[in-house]
Amino acid sequence: MATVTIKAGSLAGGLRRLERHIERAVVKSVEARVMDGLRATATDGELVVIEEIKTAQPYPLVASGDMLRGVGSTRAKRQVKVGVATPYASEMNRGMAPHDPGYMPLYEWARYKGYSEKEAVSVARGVRKKIQARGIAPRFYFTKAVQRIRHDVLPRRIKEALRSGRHPARF
Repeated sequence: MATVTIKAGSLAGGLRRLERHIERAVVKSVEARVMDGLRATATDGELVVIEEIKTAQPYPLVASGDMLRGVGSTRAKRQVKVGVATPYASEMNRGMAPHDPGYMPLYEWARYKGYSEKEAVSVARGVRKKIQARGIAPRFYFTKAVQRIRHDVLPRRIKEALRSGRHPARF
């Protein structure tokens, strides 16, 4: 006859090791799902920023298309970033105090908007005077996008990811 002796101390130690192994597997599974949610948030976040650029008040920020082309996201191991990679993105979000923007950039902008050479001269001068006197009104497009991402997109995408059918890590 063969017998096995099981002592309570060795059983408890084995159960503790098994519990730690299970906890690590569950944590890895949850971390993977959260990252799935963050990646989905970044993708949706880009769309939210684009929508806010297109609907910015008092005027949308779509004249040259630079703002729209500058929207993007980066993904690292445990984080994602959504942003607008244009030199003036921050200034257009928060506005600018009165200053001299120069004539040529405004003339080129007016030509891009479809004005004739003669009309572009007049438009550029008028816009330049307005910016010198009053500055540029803030659009808050990025501020609004961040609020929407934080309060709507992120919670929804994390919940969806945690409820997904992804299997936990194998033991």
